[in-house]
Amino acid sequence: MKKHYILAGLLMLAAAPGFAQVKIGAAGAPDASATLEVTGGAANNKGLLLPRLTTVQRNAIANPAKGLLIFNTTTNEVQTNIGTPAAPSWSTTPAAGWNLAGNAGTNPANNFIGTTDNQPLVLRTNNAEAARVLANGWVGIGVAAPETKLHLNNGSLRITSGSTPLPNHALHIINDGGGSSNNDNIVIESYGAITRPSIAFKSNHGTFAAPENSQAGDNVGNVFFTARRNGAEANVGIISGDYLGDGTSAASRLTFVTSQQTVMTLDSSANVGIGSVSPRAKLQVEGGVLVRNEKNVSHSNGTLFTWSTLRGGNGEAEFVNYHGLGTGGFRFYDLAPGTAAFNTNNIAFIAPITGAYTNVSDMRVKTNVNIINDGLQKVMAMRPVSYDFHSGRTIKDGVVKFTENDKVVKTIGFLAQELAKVVPEAVVIPKDPANELYNVSYATVVPVLTKAIQEQQAEIEQLKAALSVSKADNAALKADVSKISALAERMQRLEASLNTSTADNTAVSK
Repeated sequence: MKKHYILAGLLMLAAAPGFAQVKIGAAGAPDASATLEVTGGAANNKGLLLPRLTTVQRNAIANPAKGLLIFNTTTNEVQTNIGTPAAPSWSTTPAAGWNLAGNAGTNPANNFIGTTDNQPLVLRTNNAEAARVLANGWVGIGVAAPETKLHLNNGSLRITSGSTPLPNHALHIINDGGGSSNNDNIVIESYGAITRPSIAFKSNHGTFAAPENSQAGDNVGNVFFTARRNGAEANVGIISGDYLGDGTSAASRLTFVTSQQTVMTLDSSANVGIGSVSPRAKLQVEGGVLVRNEKNVSHSNGTLFTWSTLRGGNGEAEFVNYHGLGTGGFRFYDLAPGTAAFNTNNIAFIAPITGAYTNVSDMRVKTNVNIINDGLQKVMAMRPVSYDFHSGRTIKDGVVKFTENDKVVKTIGFLAQELAKVVPEAVVIPKDPANELYNVSYATVVPVLTKAIQEQQAEIEQLKAALSVSKADNAALKADVSKISALAERMQRLEASLNTSTADNTAVSK
């Protein structure tokens, strides 16, 4: 009851106009700078109890004065209205902490946001965890247990520059001091039924807010590989992408550079150039191509394809087979897609050393074998001719035209269309004769020529036999003639003898 009287008296004194300063809890005058000084009591173990209001109750205060102080029991914070009575703004009074409006006079050595025990620092938005810093310094965004120095979950990282170009290294990974292999790699790992882990390079004209189409010649992305040489870093390898279209097409080019030389180009026509920046075929190689069997790398096994290299200036296609410990040779296959190649299904073989061109001709792979019976007749029906052969030609709708680079060679042979009527097996008839040319396999004519020679030889043998008989008959006839001649001679001598005897007898009788 005594305390109540004292408190009432103090309040009355504080309200009296004659008392400008009041001190509560201890004797003496209040601090000169304070209108009201509240101490901790005689034992210095008491405090000031502010009005305790919930957030709802606080918001129900009508026109709270600026500087009004309360304790918010909903947030357990001391709050001060730093706004106006009409538009209050309740600020938490920091206690060695950070104010929402910022702090001044801080010392980085002593002032910080964080924890002083072995607990993580959690940042929340809308009362949901947005980021976490573990005690070891690892940061997780969208993940409560980061597994790396910076761990982003279910989100992405975007680096923008506005209208100002980014610095040389917008993202720079430095592995200072080396270490084990693969310790500074960038790894994209993806799981699921359909995954498309990707690295994208995007280039546009205009701005991010108003992009414009790319133009021909724009470089749209590069991957650089550098090494330090002569005291400075320099590019030793580049993978470069260029746009070649007009802003509407997808024409582009991909170039690979090593040792400051273009080693491969993939152009907008899907052509690949090795050592060429403008390939004119699906695969154009400037230099030789060596194909090897790496199963036995201790020997120089391989096939070299090159052009005008071994005999420069002749414009020849050159095929070199390094047969190693094998016997060598060139074997050719022509198979349907998906058919495996074996040593039994080749179509031709060029033998080593001699270079003899051979075809598979084993009797065990042949059926319906028939003897050719009209070889000489077919040969007599063939029409060998001499002609000018044109190397540069085109054919369209049955009309053949000779090109400007046409070369003419004088040669001999057959006309395919004529030969097809005699030996059709020797002529490859095109599927579209109006737009394709006929071809002749001169080797296929050889069996016909062989049969013709055999038939002709058989006739010769028959004639020789008949001639032999004729010669025997002639010899017998000659023998008979000789006998007849001898008999005639004898008869002549006998007749002469008879004539002499007759004359002698006549003379005697006279």
